Amino acid sequence: MATFVKIIENNKDQILGELDEAIDRALEAMGLEAEAFVKAACTAVDTGLLRNSITYALHGGPAATASYKADNPKPGTPSSGSYSGVAPNEPHTVFIGTNVEYAPYVEYGHRLPSGGQVPGVHFLQRGITGHMNVYKTLAEDALKGFQ
Repeated sequence: MATFVKIIENNKDQILGELDEAIDRALEAMGLEAEAFVKAACTAVDTGLLRNSITYALHGGPAATASYKADNPKPGTPSSGSYSGVAPNEPHTVFIGTNVEYAPYVEYGHRLPSGGQVPGVHFLQRGITGHMNVYKTLAEDALKGFQ
């Protein structure tokens, strides 16, 4: 008579850990690409401070860029800046942005004291949403072993 032994090994934690690592690799690649796309879309350049400040951060981590400076500093205007702290710890999230004070005015536009309107450049929106096919490919490549 044959004897059978049932052997079951639970590798769930290892697999989930590897999946988290693959997702973080995908997010890192997407953050790097998004940073480049957003910088290219930042066409309203005077000193270069805003463009050079654009960076990304993975959930719970520091900004990929620690400090930045203007390419063409002007007297009486900020010529450098830095990032401190970490991004919100929202799992499986990459954040793209800037901490330059006037960035919202460039992104969304603003009114002039004379009553005129300066239209928004929408560099963040265009840099991120205009390249979803690239982000999808990066995610697929990082997650190939989990399909």
